[in-house]
Amino acid sequence: MITWLDPADCEPPHRVTHPEKHAELTRAFTEQQGWGAGYPALVGYAHVSGTVRLLTGSHRWAAAQEAGIKIPVCVKPLLAAEAAWGDLDAWIVLLQSDTV
Repeated sequence: MITWLDPADCEPPHRVTHPEKHAELTRAFTEQQGWGAGYPALVGYAHVSGTVRLLTGSHRWAAAQEAGIKIPVCVKPLLAAEAAWGDLDAWIVLLQSDTV
């Protein structure tokens, strides 16, 4: 199930490593005035801190934050993320998101 969240309520998996990709996504989100259908939902898990820790989409997260739009996130249970850690097949299944 997809939940639309404010990027401020999420923690990205890593920093933006490709500034040109970030700039292109920000431009697209701004011009479209929102998340386009061509972009998959992010995947994350509900953390005990009250935030959603993202497992995918650092660049999409940063671009959405800059564009001032909400992001679609497929929020998985914390236990599912912990159980998949170190098991490649389980991790691949975990990272599959619903469609937007």
